[in-house]
Amino acid sequence: MQEQLGRLIEQSGLPIELRKIDISYVTPGVQAICNSVFSSTGIIYLYGNGIGKTTNAAAILMSYLNGYRDSVSIDDIGLFTTAYELCMHNKSRYGMDAWLTERLEAIKRCKCLVLDDVFSYLTQQDDMLLQTIFDMRQYCGGVTVITSSVANPLDCAGSVLHRIARSAKYREEFTCQ
Repeated sequence: MQEQLGRLIEQSGLPIELRKIDISYVTPGVQAICNSVFSSTGIIYLYGNGIGKTTNAAAILMSYLNGYRDSVSIDDIGLFTTAYELCMHNKSRYGMDAWLTERLEAIKRCKCLVLDDVFSYLTQQDDMLLQTIFDMRQYCGGVTVITSSVANPLDCAGSVLHRIARSAKYREEFTCQ
């Protein structure tokens, strides 16, 4: 079963440095989500100018993958991607490139998505892409974890960050201490 978990982690695209997580860095609220990850659905939003958002998001993804390690089918279980990576592939004058088209299909199908580091300086094209992903994931029945360094996303009226903050089932702010 450990081999199956290794394949799930590899398929998810989770960076190597996030594959082993020190539980002391995981907040109590995120630990509760990890313990009941299969009954959790909807948007989980981790934001703020503090550290630990990506580690906590990875902990949720790892819990989800660990729960599916006995599954017969390992396709479309979990996916880790960054907003920067998605937006860079959305810069073509001719529309989305093939990589982004494939990635959006994977985002639509996966049971647990981590969309890491949604930045505040979104162009209109970036915002439209992230709005599409948000709409796709809002009622997918799975878990979507979104991280952002924006200190107060509710101040970003008209942006996807405002929509995410308003409709997240769970939201936690990470601050510098």
